[in-house]
Amino acid sequence: MWSRTLTAAMGINQEDFVKAFVGALGEERVVKKLDDVICQRLVKEIQELRDVIKERDSRITDLEKEVTSLKEALDQQEQYTRRNNLRITGRKEKETEDVAEMTMDLINKNVCELEPITIGDVDRIHHVGRRRDDGVPRPILIRFSTYRARQRVYTNRRKLNLRQRQGIPGRPWAGMTESGASNVQQQVATQNVYVNEDLTRPRASMLWRARRGKQNKIKDCWSSDGNVLVKDSKGTVRSVRNEDELSAIMSQSG
Repeated sequence: MWSRTLTAAMGINQEDFVKAFVGALGEERVVKKLDDVICQRLVKEIQELRDVIKERDSRITDLEKEVTSLKEALDQQEQYTRRNNLRITGRKEKETEDVAEMTMDLINKNVCELEPITIGDVDRIHHVGRRRDDGVPRPILIRFSTYRARQRVYTNRRKLNLRQRQGIPGRPWAGMTESGASNVQQQVATQNVYVNEDLTRPRASMLWRARRGKQNKIKDCWSSDGNVLVKDSKGTVRSVRNEDELSAIMSQSG
């Protein structure tokens, strides 16, 4: 249709125009000119598409950074709500035990025997999650009424580790029950029981990963006030906020 309109406007016969056009295609200069025109058009369109993709990639990168920043802010807020919490792991469960009384005894015999924790120092003590079929003990969550009480336990937690390594019995404390006091000299701190901070899932995952890298990448790692701290191969202590920062440290270490 367009060829008829064009030939009519030019005042030539359509058939003659087609013959002339086909003949021109046999000339190298005409073909080269057509190639140049087509290539220029394609290059222009490709560049326009690249510009659009580049702009969208930049926008996606900005959005990803914003999402990461928001996730970190939310994680920080959640961690702050756990500020007065500690977790005890590795303590074997018993069917009929009072978890609150057992936990208080464990702490006061092995961690805070000089300044025992009282019932007024804690808000709640309970197991986390359902009892497992494989017998693995559930963590025990302790929510203290004050940060000071929580710190009294956390800063002395290494006493428990020392007693476990050396097999030292727990010590009597003023608030323990009569039956507990009579048996305390025969009670050795339970093996593989640890007192840890109550970390959010991302922070707990980072700390676990850092511990796996201790053999040849990281000298030491721990948490303090909810922050994951790592000592690299040069002895520099760094605070780790996300997995990318941990990966960077591990790639530079060792």
